[in-house]
Amino acid sequence: MDRIPEAIDAIEPALAIHIAEGDTWGEAVARTMLAMAHHSLGHADEALPDLHRALDIYRNHGDQRNVAGNMSNLGLVYGSLGQTEQAIEYQLRRVPMDAVARPIDLVLADTRRLADSFGAIDYESKKSRGTDD
Repeated sequence: MDRIPEAIDAIEPALAIHIAEGDTWGEAVARTMLAMAHHSLGHADEALPDLHRALDIYRNHGDQRNVAGNMSNLGLVYGSLGQTEQAIEYQLRRVPMDAVARPIDLVLADTRRLADSFGAIDYESKKSRGTDD
């Protein structure tokens, strides 16, 4: 964590170069890295604009894998901000795209772990009661 501010200092000029060169792919990658660095420092609110812009760029490139990854990142950030419904919405929207790139059991396990971390779904008690809803 001590070096994350240094990473931010390195990513910001790289982002500016990608934008100046019209390299939208590089811009999206830099924005994602910058956003997650801010999130790591506890500045989740600063991460949102960059994650949303990167998401738009990945969609424009037709890159489902990075769209799914950024939706997961958005879910984490919204969860950090206490916006549980928004967090879960992004996590659930990413599942179909993520399932194309990864085995479905891993996707579902990640989704369950994230939902549990937000306290949104109590899978264990549902499992013991024999209900799936």
